[in-house]
Amino acid sequence: MSSIIVPAILAGLAVAGILTKRTLLGMAASIQILFMAVALFLVLVGALSLDSAGTGVHAHAGGFFITTIGVAQLVTLFALAVRLFYHKRKINLSELRTLKH
Repeated sequence: MSSIIVPAILAGLAVAGILTKRTLLGMAASIQILFMAVALFLVLVGALSLDSAGTGVHAHAGGFFITTIGVAQLVTLFALAVRLFYHKRKINLSELRTLKH
């Protein structure tokens, strides 16, 4: 059970990063760390729940899907950041409000 502490620490650091970062890339990295913490938690739950016969919760598939969704989200945010930098020459979250027409 002590191995579940690592994803909890990662999730706490990610939430702190989301709340304190003001740049889009910083928040994207923090969100990605949060996705990886959830995926690690699911993999650990799956590994700890297996019994001697090898049956139990197979949560590693959920971890794979969360990782895939996290990577797609990160690519989308990076594309948005590049587009924002192309137009405004800076990447600030307050600048996202000015993109509305």
